[in-house]
Amino acid sequence: MCGRFVISYTYDELLAFLDDEFSPYEIRHQLSLPDYNIAPSKDIVAIISGRDKYRVGTIKWGFKPFEKFKYPIINVRSETIDEKPIYRHSFQSKRCLILANGFYEWRQNGHQKQPHYIKPKKDTMFVFAGIYTQYEDREHQPHFSVAIVTKEANQTMEELHHRMPVLLTKEAADTWLNPDSSLETLKGLIESDKIELTYYPVSQRVNNVHNNTKENILPLNE
Repeated sequence: MCGRFVISYTYDELLAFLDDEFSPYEIRHQLSLPDYNIAPSKDIVAIISGRDKYRVGTIKWGFKPFEKFKYPIINVRSETIDEKPIYRHSFQSKRCLILANGFYEWRQNGHQKQPHYIKPKKDTMFVFAGIYTQYEDREHQPHFSVAIVTKEANQTMEELHHRMPVLLTKEAADTWLNPDSSLETLKGLIESDKIELTYYPVSQRVNNVHNNTKENILPLNE
């Protein structure tokens, strides 16, 4: 699964990444970066495909298809994403990318769970595969929300947890956003495993969502 993640880039570094990887694009909202402790219910940075350019903005983390939906969903299992009615429409027509360059996972260590920071070996930004939904409240105001797509852990991740987020390369990200991509193609992207990961233990300060500094991602012995 994925319950916390990181964008350690500054706003200017994010713009440089978007210029290189997702141009042309349009930013719709003010982005507050870096963020070292992104938790469910926060507004996170996402990309969707517009008619002639990518649209970059913020969207609430916690998939909520209607106003009285009590328990927003942060992760969606890839194995059933095209089967369950609550997700199926979003998987078919409301796919998105969620920007990150690291995420956290916890492993049982004696009587406590030890947080670990996971990142690409090449130390670059990547994207999670996501789906989003929307509803209108009583005042007819739109509300958008998102979930991260997950799959079975690969060899690197399985020591920490049996699930992991679906990570996409730039080429795979373009295909994920393409409205004409077939179900077979999308399932192939989910199964692909082209981003090499590494991880190390970090401080318990990550457990408190109010701790939001670079110290969160430093190796424990530092």
